[in-house]
Amino acid sequence: MCIRDSCNAVHKGRKVVCIGTDLRSDDRAGLEVCRNLDKLHPQLQTIICEYGIENCMHDIVSSQERSLVLIDAVIVPNLAPGTIVIVNRDEIGTQIPLTTHTIPVSLCLKLLENELGNLDVEVLGIVVQNLEIGLELSPEVKKSIELLIKAFSTCLASKKK
Repeated sequence: MCIRDSCNAVHKGRKVVCIGTDLRSDDRAGLEVCRNLDKLHPQLQTIICEYGIENCMHDIVSSQERSLVLIDAVIVPNLAPGTIVIVNRDEIGTQIPLTTHTIPVSLCLKLLENELGNLDVEVLGIVVQNLEIGLELSPEVKKSIELLIKAFSTCLASKKK
């Protein structure tokens, strides 16, 4: 699985759900990706979940969308800050054991499945360096945000042709 696969899925209608907290430095990585994609590609279907996916579960359920790409900041031991990890639904609890949120994403997905049925979900996670209160992104995370935006933009532009 690669970023291009995620982009192709988004092009086919998969909804992009970006998660994060603006006031916790690198935790806002997902939010930054969605905000920039919304500006560059207003036709893209995105949901911005500030402070955690649990705060936009109603929006996801209301959309009736069962195919999602989640973009979020993650804590993965032994991976360098800014590393982009891509995992599918089955790997969320094992590959991304430590989220930056109080309520684990895996639990929220189970709740969504109770409402919507089976979900087709993958996570694009950006490994964080700094979760302290602040507005600055670490250089590594900022670079990964820019890489994701560029990759999605290139892929989406090629699909318009």
